[in-house]
Amino acid sequence: GAGLVGVELAAELAHFFPRLRVTLVDGAPDVLPQLGEGAREYARQWLQERNVALRLGKPFAPEFVGADQVVLSCVGARPRAAGLLADASAIKANGRIRVNRHMQVLSRGESETGLASCSAEPLLGSSVSDPSGVASSASSAS
Repeated sequence: GAGLVGVELAAELAHFFPRLRVTLVDGAPDVLPQLGEGAREYARQWLQERNVALRLGKPFAPEFVGADQVVLSCVGARPRAAGLLADASAIKANGRIRVNRHMQVLSRGESETGLASCSAEPLLGSSVSDPSGVASSASSAS
């Protein structure tokens, strides 16, 4: 696939094994369809400069894989952030978590450029467990 994982894997293979023939196959018409045009153009150009073949716009067909070829499947999945955070406003409509440029979670009136309001409530929901018991030990010790 030509999504985030597939492009990263193809780029790593092309970088560390420059003589390896790498082909990126996806039914989408372009690499990284979930990102903006600038990011797609940069990634497409970077891959092409390193001789990664792009077979886009048609789904993968196993019958076209030769006996001497290896397929590494990198197919997408939907984000599964629902229920992770106590404050549902931190989840975008597409299921991804809203963050600023420092990868800090945003919610309730916060913007990517700064905070419009502050909340003392923790963002992590009570459904998140700590199987090691470290967090519960630390909180009972204080």
